[in-house]
Amino acid sequence: MLIDDYVGYLKSVEGKSNGTISQYKISVTLFTKYMKEYRFSITRESIKKVKVPDIYGFLDSLVKEDPKDKMNNKNGSRRNKISALKSFFEYCKTIELITHNIIVDLKKQPKIPTRLPKYFNLEQIKHLLESVGKRNYTRDKLMIVLFLNTGLRLAELIKLNTDCIKDDDLTIIGKGDKERNIFLSAPLINSIKEYLEQRPKTDNPALFISERGNRIGKGAVQNVLRTTIKRAGLKTEDDSDVLVHILRHSFATIKYQTGTDIIELQYLLGHEDIVTTKRYVQVDKRKMKEHADNSIMNTII
Repeated sequence: MLIDDYVGYLKSVEGKSNGTISQYKISVTLFTKYMKEYRFSITRESIKKVKVPDIYGFLDSLVKEDPKDKMNNKNGSRRNKISALKSFFEYCKTIELITHNIIVDLKKQPKIPTRLPKYFNLEQIKHLLESVGKRNYTRDKLMIVLFLNTGLRLAELIKLNTDCIKDDDLTIIGKGDKERNIFLSAPLINSIKEYLEQRPKTDNPALFISERGNRIGKGAVQNVLRTTIKRAGLKTEDDSDVLVHILRHSFATIKYQTGTDIIELQYLLGHEDIVTTKRYVQVDKRKMKEHADNSIMNTII
């Protein structure tokens, strides 16, 4: 099938992450289902007959299908579907099924919401760490501390093995299996050593393991964050907040506010585009006022 060949291309040639590949496959599959129902089946022969109005019709159908579906109605979600279709049609162009990628002709691009992402300040982070449950205290606290001190993605934390840590250096396998190295502070190294001393003896190479001795799963990590955040009495903005992203935003914002260069922050977060990094950082208005009050310009006014 065309979609299967496309997925294989994303894996072998473009080196997309598993998460991106999964999202793209879902979006393209939804589009082909829409086309089959309203126009014609998408095949290697018929793909060249797709027109721009078909794309608009597909995007509109997401709203009409379920007006209350917040995920489909979000501008960010629709933008992601456009990105997936652009990638799909570019693949079709690469294998010479079409001569032009019609997605570049779209004019009504959904706007990205301007709402700033949620993050925790230092006082909230302190309270969060004080609220870690006792059952797997050392492991769970270290996971949260790593998120807050390194800006790890959820998938990156899951992938960590014990041999990823060498002295004060942490090797992270990011999107597209790209590596980046982050230096660890002395307190963080001590926390890791404390956890490793208590970690059950097992042949499993994973740094974080479940009570059954398996590599810890995404659901388990998310549950730890959910219960700890709730226990700390910290509120997220709505049900769609991704808990790990809140910690990642917290890491980025605090690092930026305390003087980390945006280029360095881009590397630490594993972003290919610095524009993405800029969305992660937030400006502390109180610090802006302090800087204005202490500005050297004030001495010559």
